[in-house]
Amino acid sequence: MRSKARLFCLCLLALLSLALMCEIGGVAYYFWLAPRYPDNSRPKRHVLIAGDCNTNNIAPWLRRSLGDPYVVSKPPDHLRSGTLVPLTDWIAFKRPDVIYLSVGLFDIVMTKHGLLVSKEQYRKNLERTLSSLRGRTHARIIWGTLPPVMDEWRARKFGDSVPMMYEKDAVEYGRVAADVMKEFDVEILDAHELLLSNGVESMIKEDGIHLSSEGHEAVANSLSARIKGMK
Repeated sequence: MRSKARLFCLCLLALLSLALMCEIGGVAYYFWLAPRYPDNSRPKRHVLIAGDCNTNNIAPWLRRSLGDPYVVSKPPDHLRSGTLVPLTDWIAFKRPDVIYLSVGLFDIVMTKHGLLVSKEQYRKNLERTLSSLRGRTHARIIWGTLPPVMDEWRARKFGDSVPMMYEKDAVEYGRVAADVMKEFDVEILDAHELLLSNGVESMIKEDGIHLSSEGHEAVANSLSARIKGMK
């Protein structure tokens, strides 16, 4: 009888010891191992940007402007509208909270046969991209308009030695994109107007198509304010 009582006490002691160890472990995890967020903020929010070189290259400025608790990522390659479509698998896999898209600069390259990507195909590419993303992610999607194309600067600097893009095509393709964004209820960040209003001479490099450091910073700060203002 005494042996059974002793066994019962030993079992009870073992259970109490195990419970105490779990309690101590939980406290230790909370104070030393659990993820800590600055100023008791919510966990990291993932912002994914994808597009041409002007879009992807705002990443350092956007990271600086957003700060904690945001994480900014981008694809390794610069994109056209057609190469954005198959990338939706990768974008959805990354599970971002916010997606910033802006493509088209290299769709409007002028070739001897006309524009590299027709307006009809550009529209279809954007529709396919957004349809795929809407069906696979709950992320907030923001579209950025194309920056101004200073075609006269480009022609004066390079002549016929480089591919040409034209401002009139950037504006026209911007209208196409705006129609698609309205169809899919995607908000628009008007980077085109933003850069013009800030003084295009300081926003665009001498090649007429690439953003300067000031241009990248202006777009990044505007996007950051939009993201931080989301509810």
